[in-house]
Amino acid sequence: MTSSSKHSTNKLAKISKLACIVFLSFVLILACQFFISSILIVKPEQTISQWENKKQPVDAAQALTIISRLERAEKLAFLPISLRDTTKINELYSRLYLTLALLEHPESNLISAEHYALRLTQEAPSDYLGWTLLAQSKVNNENYNWEDQSALTKTLTLGPFERTNQIRLVPLLIEHWATLSLKNKALANNMLHAALNELHMSRLAAMNMRKFDNIEPFHGLIAKSRYNDRIQRILQQ
Repeated sequence: MTSSSKHSTNKLAKISKLACIVFLSFVLILACQFFISSILIVKPEQTISQWENKKQPVDAAQALTIISRLERAEKLAFLPISLRDTTKINELYSRLYLTLALLEHPESNLISAEHYALRLTQEAPSDYLGWTLLAQSKVNNENYNWEDQSALTKTLTLGPFERTNQIRLVPLLIEHWATLSLKNKALANNMLHAALNELHMSRLAAMNMRKFDNIEPFHGLIAKSRYNDRIQRILQQ
């Protein structure tokens, strides 16, 4: 091999080595950002879940800290490697603002909840949770136009038997039963039938029927429930 050939080979090897180092460094940076972004959303999710389950009171000051963490996570999360994180971030934003709407400024917080839920449905259109959060944010707004029930139709179609979905939607369906479209009533019947035949969910459904004084439309479903006697006792309390 001539000296010029050896020089060319060495130069090519150095270039390949440099390219490999650059690529690995880039991958490492992406992995670190992905990891940090994931860590930033763990605590907010735990806190929001506790608020939703009423295990601790909603704290507006703490909510600001959560928003700050989510904003930092959002800056670190970028597609395509962080698709799951961006989806989770939009979910947490929507859940947070739905929770805050119960505490203060319901109109503005529900608008924010709807905004992030809509982003979630665009990122994950086949995931029922985004449509559920969108339906919640729309229905809970006192200015909601009941002629548009598309979000509710979508989530009732995608996840009628999902426990997470039932916990969020069963109270809403019972409270607003009279204003549901015929299509959504038919879809809601599937969800309520499943809920009334599950121990925890049957109790939740019965308590909301009593809370909203709306029992009459559900007599048929209650009669078919394996927990019929238990439900009747809760309704009579």
